[in-house]
Amino acid sequence: MQSYRSKVAGVWIVLALSCLLAYIAALALRGQDPALSHLMRSLATAVALAFVCMAVPCRYTLRTEALSVQAGFFIRHIPYAEILEATPAQGWAWAPALSSDRILLRCAHGDLWVSPVRQQEFLADLLERLPARQAPGRL
Repeated sequence: MQSYRSKVAGVWIVLALSCLLAYIAALALRGQDPALSHLMRSLATAVALAFVCMAVPCRYTLRTEALSVQAGFFIRHIPYAEILEATPAQGWAWAPALSSDRILLRCAHGDLWVSPVRQQEFLADLLERLPARQAPGRL
């Protein structure tokens, strides 16, 4: 079993710092406008909590029979037999990937984007686990 964490783009670091700064600003406003302070703290906490629940940790684990993709509380298992193709790609579509530098997995039941830190090593490990394909043009 081999596990890879997701690359993290700077936009997510900016989001985390923005939540922290908004929370600190809200604390500074506590004496002047308690209602606004409470609203700002609640919003900063909600955004940070949503991100943590949906994206932390973000990792990809190559298990015996399937690829396990975890993004926060969400875990998806994709049997290797369902993975038809794996190619490097770029994009910001919603996915369990914290970077635009991704791998597109074409699967029998839809596409999935992942962004492992060691992309070439991940691809090599994944290809070793995929069953041999009969059709030309596939992995």
